[in-house]
Amino acid sequence: MPVREEWRDIPGFDGWYQISTEGRIRTFRKGHGEKDTRSEIPKLLTPRLVRNIKSSSTCLRIRLVAPDGERVFRYMTTLMADTWMGPRPPGCNVCIKNNNPADVRLSNLCIMKRSEITRLKTTGPKTIRRKLPVIKIDKSLEVVDAYPSARQAALASGISPVTLRDYCNRKVKRTVFAPDGHIYCWDDSRSIWATLRRAMKELDELGLRYNNPYTGRYFDLPPDEPLDIDIGTLLWGIAPALMERLQKECGVML
Repeated sequence: MPVREEWRDIPGFDGWYQISTEGRIRTFRKGHGEKDTRSEIPKLLTPRLVRNIKSSSTCLRIRLVAPDGERVFRYMTTLMADTWMGPRPPGCNVCIKNNNPADVRLSNLCIMKRSEITRLKTTGPKTIRRKLPVIKIDKSLEVVDAYPSARQAALASGISPVTLRDYCNRKVKRTVFAPDGHIYCWDDSRSIWATLRRAMKELDELGLRYNNPYTGRYFDLPPDEPLDIDIGTLLWGIAPALMERLQKECGVML
């Protein structure tokens, strides 16, 4: 059964912006610079993932226009909490249950003490990372194997778990290929496409052919080479046969 998405005005923006229980945001402002013009059909906005220097974490952020016309940046977790959860107790912040900064659905948020959030940041991601499945990709960009965890992938490939995780997290800058010549990445769409983009760039530089993950077709194929045939020799070779056929069909002596 599909989840019912509900929308509500974001406090402090005079009804110009709404945010839904699914973590989506939309605006009724029409165009840029027309702050007093309201559109009948709202327009969806796209927040961006940015690095929060203060908390050393990645957060989803959106730029909005305040009622006085000033452009302000707001974190999506804060907007969700202000709109759907109400005032937060002193010493508490918004926490994402699955540690995915892009997933700001209301069902995935909770209010926790800052001390508890700090403890989860130091222990939680490591535990979750060990359980993430890993896929193995060859140089034609085809998936050749999958493993339930980075540890299992490391045992099967003969690579140390720490090194394999570094490749999965794209920390190795010099190449995307592990020591065994394969590509390893976490089995989630964001990690897969980011890894494939790096691999395609590297394969292009090496001049290697691979399977295009966007179209499923091989490209960088060598051009069709012309046949090395001497037309004069070919004609002299087939001339006797042609003359004999004309004599039989037309009764003409050539």
